[in-house]
Amino acid sequence: MIRVILPAIVLFILLIGGGGLYVLYENLQGKQTTLTTQGSNENVSPGGTALRMMFENATGQVTKTPDIDLRGQMPPAPDGWYARAYTQEDGEAIVEAALIKTMVSKSTTNNILLDFRRADQAGAGGETMTYMRGQMLMALRMQRLEQVNTNTVQGQILGELNASMASMGDLNAAFNDGAPRKSLFARADGIDWTLHPRTSRRPSTGDVTPVNYRRFTANLGGYIELEIITNAGDAHVAALIGQIDMAALNALLPTPAADYRAGVGVFTASDELSTDPPEKSMAMKAYEIVNDGRIYPAVETRILQRMVEGDITNWETLIKRNGAGFEPSENILALLGPEPDHIKIARIGYRLTNGPEPLVGGEARLVQKILRGQILSQADARRSSDYDARTISDEVRSLIALLPQGSEDPQSAQAEEPVTPGVKPTVRRGASGGVLGAEQCSIELGVRRCVLSDD
Repeated sequence: MIRVILPAIVLFILLIGGGGLYVLYENLQGKQTTLTTQGSNENVSPGGTALRMMFENATGQVTKTPDIDLRGQMPPAPDGWYARAYTQEDGEAIVEAALIKTMVSKSTTNNILLDFRRADQAGAGGETMTYMRGQMLMALRMQRLEQVNTNTVQGQILGELNASMASMGDLNAAFNDGAPRKSLFARADGIDWTLHPRTSRRPSTGDVTPVNYRRFTANLGGYIELEIITNAGDAHVAALIGQIDMAALNALLPTPAADYRAGVGVFTASDELSTDPPEKSMAMKAYEIVNDGRIYPAVETRILQRMVEGDITNWETLIKRNGAGFEPSENILALLGPEPDHIKIARIGYRLTNGPEPLVGGEARLVQKILRGQILSQADARRSSDYDARTISDEVRSLIALLPQGSEDPQSAQAEEPVTPGVKPTVRRGASGGVLGAEQCSIELGVRRCVLSDD
């Protein structure tokens, strides 16, 4: 019985397999096997494409490894620093987090530690080094980048996706006003070193949290990636960048980097580089406040969260998000620093004209002129026809005192000493000056008006 069943099963498998191959062959005739993210894929054979992708994956054709050996390319330590072999503990000390060994992206911080681990184990394809000085640490990673093989199905798709993502990143940066973004830190022999935002993102939730460490990266011709993570000051980072032999690295590339400029040297984006480690970022301070276990008013909590996310970074972005009339809390004042006069003028002016008991008459018009920029100084305010020294309120007087003094007009009917908040001058009228000197009085509409100090 078995002698009959086994041959039958084998024959059945051969018939099915052969039929499948025949159908696949017919399906491949005259059809493309290359997918694209642009345009139509109507003429693409799904079966042929799947077969080709499986073959490319099995044979490792999707990417290709450039012939670059990075061993021996680590720079010597800058003056006053000591170099040693990188360890995982060094990276964890800098980023203040433990490495989670996983194939899934947990956070930006964990990805950085994984990149250093891979480079440390990459042999000729990567190098790592730690530089230390007291409590300050700098870790440097050099890594050979795999190249996408655009002659393969997946390689072509990846190439198009990378280009699309790059353009979308530029578009997002243009519209994401106020949010933290990459910035140019230095240029070494024409190669840009980028300073990344001091944040870490969790892909699973989209949450962005601030970090204390800083991260600098450079890319040499798309073949070599360089990265520095550190808790040290800018001057030390610039010194380490200056130690890297960019000429030797460029000589390793299959094609020289287009941006490389031999012998130009290192130029930093800022002329003032501190040797001191940077303070905690405003985002980190806001993060610590909003997560200290207390309950804050809803508006203040929302503002603190926006500071954590980098949506609010200064007084201008605070007012842009919350309006000119926003009254900052003690926490907000502590984070943003002293309130600029022009912000304070807008806030007080808004409250005086839109509060529960808004100003009316001449004072209201005077404040509106200040808010519209028609009055730019204390002298301008006193010359205004809406200014009356006899009846002006302390609040308006305080508002005017925030303006620059300006230039007094000797012929002005309102010429007087600079406004002092809360102090009203004594005003007397009369046909005779009495004890007043002529220089302290003026004639206005046929009336002699004199101004005295409280003395």
